[in-house]
Amino acid sequence: MVNIGFILSKGTEDVKNNPILIIPNILLGLIEFILLTIFVIFFAYSFVSGSAGSMMTSAASSVYSNPDYIFNMMTQISSETAITYLILALVYFVVIVLVSAFLQAGLIGMSKEAILTGKTNFSDLTAYGKKYFLKMIGLSILMYFILIIPMIIVGILVAAVSSTSVAATGAAFFLLMLLYLIYAILCAFLFYFAEYALVYDDFGIIDSFKRSYRIFVDNKSSVIGFVLTMFVIYFVVALVVWILGFLLAFIPFVGVLLYALINLFITACISALVAVWSGRKYIDLKILDNLTENPPEIFVEETIYKE
Repeated sequence: MVNIGFILSKGTEDVKNNPILIIPNILLGLIEFILLTIFVIFFAYSFVSGSAGSMMTSAASSVYSNPDYIFNMMTQISSETAITYLILALVYFVVIVLVSAFLQAGLIGMSKEAILTGKTNFSDLTAYGKKYFLKMIGLSILMYFILIIPMIIVGILVAAVSSTSVAATGAAFFLLMLLYLIYAILCAFLFYFAEYALVYDDFGIIDSFKRSYRIFVDNKSSVIGFVLTMFVIYFVVALVVWILGFLLAFIPFVGVLLYALINLFITACISALVAVWSGRKYIDLKILDNLTENPPEIFVEETIYKE
């Protein structure tokens, strides 16, 4: 097993040699921006051109004679448009989930090719995206259930004790949320490599979770150390980007635009790096646990068994 520094170094080199690895998350960011822009335009158009617009026009002459007019008007607008905007929000969510699954599968596939062959291209993104698109969605849905069902149970338990006293309810809520947080963190460690097992080894959804679980059980300290390292890197980068955004906010319009572009680029770079680092760690741990019969030659050349 190699140390974390070696994985970070070689993974960074892989991304430098294959800058196309940042494309999946740039595409995702652009798609999110386009969808949000469409929805905002639709919202503004429907508000101004529909019944809301006519009510706003008459509001100026009515508000002084009836102080409750604005409140009543907004209530009517909300009741008329809530379903439409709810449907739009649902469409946005579904589209982003589908696109994210495709691009994530493609990115992990590209990272595999970059690690094992030293080269990847856009065709790898589409090929792996198509092949593992549905499996990635299924894996994500199962992960949501693993995390959400305990949250529902926590809500039921808190509701059960809410009739006793405020103090008891607060204490129960705090304790149960603490337990849930521990549970969620444990799940993050246990199933961190599920996506990589899915794409790298062509496993099914359940088998991917099993492989990730086995790797964690056999290498607890190594997996925890690696995942925490990824978290720290994400946190530091996010903090730097936030500070940069705060400073750029003082520049009217241009600052916001620059921040959006810089944030998109940095997010894409970090996502590409984490994909390659995680892929290298996954292969490293597989070899350590004898879970692969024929270790990739490139890893043997890199003396992967040395600390």
